[in-house]
Amino acid sequence: MIARCKRGILVSNSHYVNGYLDTKRALITGMTRYGTFLVENGEITKALKNLRWTESMLRALSNVTAISREREVFARGGVFFSIVPAVMIGGFTFIGVQRE
Repeated sequence: MIARCKRGILVSNSHYVNGYLDTKRALITGMTRYGTFLVENGEITKALKNLRWTESMLRALSNVTAISREREVFARGGVFFSIVPAVMIGGFTFIGVQRE
């Protein structure tokens, strides 16, 4: 997927996800964490600061352009976990940079 990307942002993890902004539109917000990178012409070119995002998951899922076959397990506190593919989403909305 990275090789197919002309210009984009690779997000390895999100945290502080809040899904109660607007439940009718599935509008949620969160921040990137543990690695956010600029992708240009199919290559990772530099690390970015953590970014805040706000997006309708209905809109985001309607803009998925690729889904990986591979799945990754993410554990949370040893009790909760998710098994998820990587996805490429066109036009995802980032709204700011984390301040230091």
